[in-house]
Amino acid sequence: MQQILKRRGPLSTYNELTARCLYACSQIVTCATDKNLSMWDVQVGERVRKYRGHQTFVNACDVARRGPQLLCSGSDDGTLRVSKT
Repeated sequence: MQQILKRRGPLSTYNELTARCLYACSQIVTCATDKNLSMWDVQVGERVRKYRGHQTFVNACDVARRGPQLLCSGSDDGTLRVSKT
């Protein structure tokens, strides 16, 4: 397996749990134990945006297949968040 993302900081803060493609897989979104969602540029291999707001681990994320470009995330804090990509 080829590593496509560069990580900065301690590895313990980047335990990605789910990854989803968007924009024809030119970018991916991951959710992680660092309480955030991250958008990554696949070509460059770096994070381009961080979505904050959950109080604990983010366990799930997905993107809208049609309509407005929305990102949905669910966390151990019992909340569901919807953000514009």
